[in-house]
Amino acid sequence: MLSPEMKETFEGLPEKIQAIRQEISQLREEVSRPNIEEIINSLQNIVQTDSSAFADKIRQLEEENQRLRAEKNALLKSYQEAVGIFDMFTNMASISQIMSLGDFKEQMKNIFDNSEYLLVINDK
Repeated sequence: MLSPEMKETFEGLPEKIQAIRQEISQLREEVSRPNIEEIINSLQNIVQTDSSAFADKIRQLEEENQRLRAEKNALLKSYQEAVGIFDMFTNMASISQIMSLGDFKEQMKNIFDNSEYLLVINDK
């Protein structure tokens, strides 16, 4: 014999099965006839989300590009100053010019200090 709880469950079972079948039928109808406006709205949301992500990435890359260009320009300036000092050194012809290497050493030290590179000069 069945308990009263089991009887209640089985008595309501046909109605529950019918309700589930109706829900399935409604879902099948909705799937077979999609709402075009909802699809368009969904696509617009996706595009807006992707556009803002792309805009953020582009802004980030532009900032990095600007920073790298500034670093490149600073390195180029330091390189050109170093080449100028080196040319001055290699073009020294007289002893008095060679005796002024103390000034040359200070100029080289200033160039490398300004460009944030370490230059160790021994005074021995």
